[in-house]
Formats: sequence, C-alpha cells, structure tokens
Amino acid sequence: MSSLRSQAIDIIKQKGLKKLPEPIQLASGAMSQDFVDGKLATAHFDDLEIASRAIVDGILLQGIEFDVVGGPTLGAML
Repeated sequence: MSSLRSQAIDIIKQKGLKKLPEPIQLASGAMSQDFVDGKLATAHFDDLEIASRAIVDGILLQGIEFDVVGGPTLGAML
C-alpha cells in the first residue's frame, strides 16, 4: 500500500468515520450506524491534497489515462 493511500485512510478514519447512535437508511436501502463524511474528512487543504493525490495514484496504477478532471464543486472548466 502506498504511503499516500495509507495517509488518506488514516485521515478518513480519524476525521470522517462516524458511528451514529441510531442506524440510518443508506441509498441502497440498507441500514447502518457507520457513516463516512468525506467532506468533513477532507475539509482541510492538506487532507484534501493527500486524498486527491492518493486517488490519482490509484487511477494511474489501473492504467487509466486522463488529461483533466473537474466537477461542479471545483468550478472546473476546459
């Protein structure tokens, strides 16, 4: 496991993993008390950078190539 991936997992465990007092219904219909708040886990720039780089590394290891990545929350444009 890469160092970035390990760091990202630690960040998510420490800052984003929540054990709820009551189960909630997931989009799948299943019930769970475990919840991962990715927005909270990556709210600090340093944590977001580590998570983003770990994701890119994982994608590249799969042999997937890309030129740009964007989304509405990034306000990205080509």
